[in-house]
Amino acid sequence: MTRWSIGRVRSVAPTPGSDCEAAFALHFQEDDQPDPQITIEYASGGGGKYASAAHAKAAAASYLDDERPPRRLLVDRAGNVHQRDS
Repeated sequence: MTRWSIGRVRSVAPTPGSDCEAAFALHFQEDDQPDPQITIEYASGGGGKYASAAHAKAAAASYLDDERPPRRLLVDRAGNVHQRDS
């Protein structure tokens, strides 16, 4: 059984000064209480071609069992997902 489920997903602006062209915020929840938010950013120059709410959910899925999910993920130009420092 997974610890978290993905609640609301919304399009947000990428982090100011980042090299990203699109971003989504996913709200994880546990027991009907909203908890951590993960921001998934898509790199400029190719990463944006993967940008969608469905892709963001898939990118975050491997973190549903984590006690403390990462705050930010980056999807690079090749579509690979990496944890990114806050």
